[in-house]
Amino acid sequence: MIKVIPIPIFHDNYVWLIRHAMQAGEPLDHAIVVDPGDADPVLAYLAQEQLTLSAVLITHKCYDHVMGIGALVGQHPAPVYGPSVDIIKGVSHPVEDNAVITASQSLKFQAM
Repeated sequence: MIKVIPIPIFHDNYVWLIRHAMQAGEPLDHAIVVDPGDADPVLAYLAQEQLTLSAVLITHKCYDHVMGIGALVGQHPAPVYGPSVDIIKGVSHPVEDNAVITASQSLKFQAM
């Protein structure tokens, strides 16, 4: 099971946080963050919920999607996946089209 949480940032955007378990039947105590344009609200949520950051997914190079990468992984080291066609500071795992990112036994993402 997964749970998707929208975390509001700026005045018109969201960071999407996906709560998941590393194995079936375990608690939803891990998080994947999508497009962290602002780290502060995400860091607050991770602390409040006592979550482990397991990955960061970047969909494209735009300031409101990438500005929080450094602060986020500075406090919660995790792999950062992003498009290989862009040079994005902080992306540790550039991915090509159709690449599969495995977050846990039951949670996988395909790059498009």
